[in-house]
Amino acid sequence: MKRLTIFWNLCLLVLTGWAQSGELMRIYTDKECYLAGEELWVKVCVDDAALPGNSLSKVAYVEVADTAQVYVQGKVALDDGMGWACIRFPQTMHSGIYRLTAYTRYMRNLPAERFPGMDIAVLNTLQGSDSDAMVVGDTTLLASERQEQPSCRLVADRKSYGQRVRVTLTGWEHYAAMKELTLSVVRKDCRVCLPETLAPLVNGKSEEAEDFVVECEGHIVSGRVAGEAGDAPLSATLSCVGREVYLYDGRRQPDGSYRFYTNDVYGRQDVVFSAESPADRPLHLEPLSPFAQLRPARLPRLHCLYDENELVERSIGMQLSCLLPEVPLPKELSDLLCNQLPTHSYNLDEYVRFNTVHECIIEFMLGLKVDRVDGVRVIRTMREGTKLFSDYKSLVLWDGIPVENHEAVLNYNARLVHYAHQYRNKFTFGGKTYDGVLSFITHRGNFGDMRVDEHSRMFSYEFPQNRPLFPMPEYAGNREAASRMPDYRHTLCWMPLIPADTRVVSFYTSDLPGDYVVVLRGLRPDGTSFEETLEFEVRR
Repeated sequence: MKRLTIFWNLCLLVLTGWAQSGELMRIYTDKECYLAGEELWVKVCVDDAALPGNSLSKVAYVEVADTAQVYVQGKVALDDGMGWACIRFPQTMHSGIYRLTAYTRYMRNLPAERFPGMDIAVLNTLQGSDSDAMVVGDTTLLASERQEQPSCRLVADRKSYGQRVRVTLTGWEHYAAMKELTLSVVRKDCRVCLPETLAPLVNGKSEEAEDFVVECEGHIVSGRVAGEAGDAPLSATLSCVGREVYLYDGRRQPDGSYRFYTNDVYGRQDVVFSAESPADRPLHLEPLSPFAQLRPARLPRLHCLYDENELVERSIGMQLSCLLPEVPLPKELSDLLCNQLPTHSYNLDEYVRFNTVHECIIEFMLGLKVDRVDGVRVIRTMREGTKLFSDYKSLVLWDGIPVENHEAVLNYNARLVHYAHQYRNKFTFGGKTYDGVLSFITHRGNFGDMRVDEHSRMFSYEFPQNRPLFPMPEYAGNREAASRMPDYRHTLCWMPLIPADTRVVSFYTSDLPGDYVVVLRGLRPDGTSFEETLEFEVRR
């Protein structure tokens, strides 16, 4: 008994020490001066202060603000305590200094002054504003610049390059023991002076005291009943529109809100919030912002030197990048529901096409039947291991969204449906138990012209970004190099993850001539940070 007591006391001490120590975070960006409308590439690394190299949090939050408001926000998915994201600045941002702040949900239990952050510069080349806080061409900038960075141990294969030419960097064996290596290659057309010390943060969001739990599985989505709460909903659900099924139950909190513990959901998604009222009246859930809305208490004026011609070229490239279409990345289709494979799967493109989904069920879908209840048709599933059909109607999903009105599904044009997955196991969801699930996936995967019921609302919601790819075109042949597609990349290369066994890193120059700087940042084995630079030239 005494040994058991000692064991539990030790566990309590460890947990208490972990809770008091919290998490530590480091931030890396692709550059320190941006144009309004450009993209910010940001990497965050999170460590447990008590156990370095470990982290429980799976999501980090990023905000960029001045003293008046927050301009952009983003969520970053963390894997082993590291992740990165791409956030585009609005073109309405004024010229000046902004605060970039990052934190995890668990860190919000601490005072805001303990949140990590850094100051960045933003220039608006399209319009001036009364809010502009900058001094251009100040000769005192040169005296106040940071000390010269140590020369980089990386070696470029040349000192000068042409446009759309390959650049090769070697010497990576010198950094095999370093951690969190981040490589950035940027044109030197702006020189800015940023403050060395950060001003305190102001919480611009009035919120009640809350115990912020660790997001150890994935992003926690919060929602609240809009308007008068009245009776509490019997259940609340969250589902994502798409060709993969993401379906989550809501857990009611003491303040009346609901939490949805999601996982493996990334990027912008159309989501449907549903709430069932005990009085059978419509209740509408609305998502709550997970951000802290942090602003710096004060910011100094920005001192800046720039080359006007090069800044004009960069501004043109920024505007073109906003107009050119993005190439969607291929995505594999998953047919898993709650980590279970379907009992039967049907690719409707491989069968004779029928006019309606009802005809497809009758002709070739096994273990399903359509009954009438109070004059309305419902779909039932055969129970697993028996030849008996369930007494309850099946849960029907349409592009991942639950549809209570089976009549609308049965009358739907079957030519627009791509897959039908049937699950015969028992599922408990939304306070109800279902003997089977029937999931339909359309060709477009966007819910089509199907309507959500009166208890549901659809929103566009931004889930964490999961390590997006930095665009780096290759001009390996004469045909690619002669392409008339403009390439105005100001950041030639940004690599947030460099394996320890790396020997060579290559990238291509763009159509922008000028002087470029290679910046390598990371941590030494003793945990101290370092930054090294290397320069080269790009000629027309």
